[in-house]
Amino acid sequence: MGRHKNTDGTFVPVGLKIRFEIVNRLYQTPGRSVKIPSARELAARFHLSPSTVTLELQKLVREGYLIGKRGSGTYTNPDKVHFIPGAISRKVVGILVADGKLLVYDAIDWAVQGWCGMALSPDVARPRFVTLLTASEKNMQEELISQNLSGLVWIHPHWDYYGVIRKLQKNGLPTVAVKCNEPDIPSIDYSFFESGSKIAKIAAQEKRRLIFYAPTNKDIWTLQRVAGIEDYIAHHPEADMKLEVFSSVQNCTEEVEKKFAAGEIPDVFYCNGEYVFAMLELAKKYRIDIIDRCRLFAEEQHIIKSGKFHGYALRYPFQKIGEKAAEMMEILLENPSARFPVYSVPTELLFINGKEPL
Repeated sequence: MGRHKNTDGTFVPVGLKIRFEIVNRLYQTPGRSVKIPSARELAARFHLSPSTVTLELQKLVREGYLIGKRGSGTYTNPDKVHFIPGAISRKVVGILVADGKLLVYDAIDWAVQGWCGMALSPDVARPRFVTLLTASEKNMQEELISQNLSGLVWIHPHWDYYGVIRKLQKNGLPTVAVKCNEPDIPSIDYSFFESGSKIAKIAAQEKRRLIFYAPTNKDIWTLQRVAGIEDYIAHHPEADMKLEVFSSVQNCTEEVEKKFAAGEIPDVFYCNGEYVFAMLELAKKYRIDIIDRCRLFAEEQHIIKSGKFHGYALRYPFQKIGEKAAEMMEILLENPSARFPVYSVPTELLFINGKEPL
């Protein structure tokens, strides 16, 4: 399977696009042989040259997925694939995370997509994990429509892609967005800003003044949590709190270690993402008391298996989020024009009493 150049200048394994299209047609028409679009029509849809598409269709003919009929065209071969009885009558809902091209997923990403998939299956639809080859707004829309999905749950879409979601809705593809608060999009939101405010409030209650936050890595959701901390500090000057943010994941450990080596120990340390493991190692190296001296905060998904963490865990109700996404999708599959108010879920802060020594 070669790499071929799109008309937009990007390179993709074109065979995946064409094969996906053919397999979806086989899935949608079980037991029937149907005529597929011409090579020229497929080329226009996928932004490929007709000769490139013709080569891929010829491969599928040789492998038995397609049958060429002289003077008539090319047809699917229903005898090539066999589906589980009853499975073909169920709808397929795609689950897409971020821009669909991440190579490594965060624990939060896995938690959300896992609960959404379990909530959809088996009663609402068959969930399918979706990846994308393209990046432009137009190509993303076309690629998603070409996958012949019944619906889409888009997890953590950047706001640059809200326009794509609106276009998918206009094209009849029901879409639910998780971590979004747009009133015209079926949205489920959990507020990072709110969680930041809660962190600062607890710090103030415990009379802690210096807060370290590391790292942000300029992530849009993380910066919202930082904004929540800053907002609380601005509105509660009596707490006399100061926030120091470490942004770059590449040199964050080095910067924090310099602070520790100089004896500058924070009263609160928010360990963002997997950085919690680096912080625990630094605390051990510099003999920082994380029980009384420095209060740690982290997302529950990153510390759930660690007995060394002592502090507050941020818990997002992912099961409830998944169930709500499935509930919205079930309604949309019956009525694509249905609209919902933004469903907001609160964040919990739980105290974790670590039992294992550093």
